[in-house]
Amino acid sequence: MKNSSFTENFHSSDGGIGLYAENQSSNNTFSDNTLATTRDNASTIVFYPGATANTLIRNQVNKEGTGGSVYSDLDGGNINLDL
Repeated sequence: MKNSSFTENFHSSDGGIGLYAENQSSNNTFSDNTLATTRDNASTIVFYPGATANTLIRNQVNKEGTGGSVYSDLDGGNINLDL
């Protein structure tokens, strides 16, 4: 996906990852969403290498399980204004 906006969505996952963006996913905006994971050792938001220039803003992020991470940007090319 490229040059898209994802706004006012709710996503809950009992799997390993809540929101993820893969290689070639760029210039997207994720705003005013609720993102949740409930499994232990899960990652709520992950940007994989090659996913660049994506922006997170005004999202509610809920991580209920133990271990894992709330946010991972594996190559550092994205902007998280929620931190």
